[in-house]
Amino acid sequence: MRSIVICIVFMSVVFVGRAQEGVKFEDLTFEQALEKAKEEKKLVFMDCYTQWCGACKVMLNTVFREKAAGEFFNSRFICLKRDMEAGEGVGLAKRYGVKGFPTFLLIRPDGTEQHRILGGSSDLGDFIAWVKTGAKKETSLDYLTKLYASGKMKKKQLRDYHWALHYAGFREKDKEIMTELAGKLSDKDWLREDFSFLLGEIKYGDDRFKYMIENLSSLRKNYKEQKSIDSWLYSIYGVRLKDYLYWEEFRTDEGLGKLGKICQEVEMAGIQDDERLKSAYMLAVDCMKKDAEKIVLMLEDAAFREKEGYVRLVLSSLDYMADKVDGGQARKVVESGERIMKQWDIPGLREVVEKYKR
Repeated sequence: MRSIVICIVFMSVVFVGRAQEGVKFEDLTFEQALEKAKEEKKLVFMDCYTQWCGACKVMLNTVFREKAAGEFFNSRFICLKRDMEAGEGVGLAKRYGVKGFPTFLLIRPDGTEQHRILGGSSDLGDFIAWVKTGAKKETSLDYLTKLYASGKMKKKQLRDYHWALHYAGFREKDKEIMTELAGKLSDKDWLREDFSFLLGEIKYGDDRFKYMIENLSSLRKNYKEQKSIDSWLYSIYGVRLKDYLYWEEFRTDEGLGKLGKICQEVEMAGIQDDERLKSAYMLAVDCMKKDAEKIVLMLEDAAFREKEGYVRLVLSSLDYMADKVDGGQARKVVESGERIMKQWDIPGLREVVEKYKR
């Protein structure tokens, strides 16, 4: 019994110690916090939470308890936390228009809002970077909103405004700013990592896309993080290949020619071995070759079968080729298909195999 008590006391000391190392949320009224911020020439950092918000609890009980969180926030801000559905928080929620949780506000000593962040992060480093952006006047949401209204915003500031709006959760305004910025960028700007967030706005086949692909080597040289480019290329070609294989269009000579062009572009981009794209790429290549035997064997790969929609793509491709292969290949498809059916239950495979028996 004594050992249990000692263990409980020890855990309590550790918990309290860790809490003291983390963010120190002041036991002050909001007005008292503003007064203290004025005296110490700091901003108020206010965590706006609710009792039912899971993400709020993660921030309060884990992220803000980290020693590094205390080291950053306690020396720079007057920190408050308020339940937006209880006590003083109800009026503050109305005053600052807080509707999503958690919301984090950076408030000046005069009570005006400088910056906000909607939603937290389990990664303290990321969250601190977001807060630093808002604590700096020139990249804060309020400053950039007023600058934009003046009509004097440059491309770099439009970029900063995008990020401020993005993390504040103002999606509609953010979309407007991204569209405006895209219209102001030069060709060289599009190749800069500073504007990587606009890659998702580029559509396959348009002039901007063609330019980016023609200058892919320059694009890669400009990026420290190559994963960003690979992810963009995958989002373009992965979707394109899978969608194209679903369509009836690819079952024509003209369609196969277009499919071949997409595969050539994938090869030129050097991403044919990307694990996210490899299956769709190899399936497309085998479809162009009308290699039904190789296609059916893909179903033996457990990882392939687990990829959403890929089994359907294989069955669709095999169905299309049933009357286009010679007798020798048809027999091999039947043999492989029947062997696979004995091992795994793949709905639709039996019907396809029956077509090759005819």
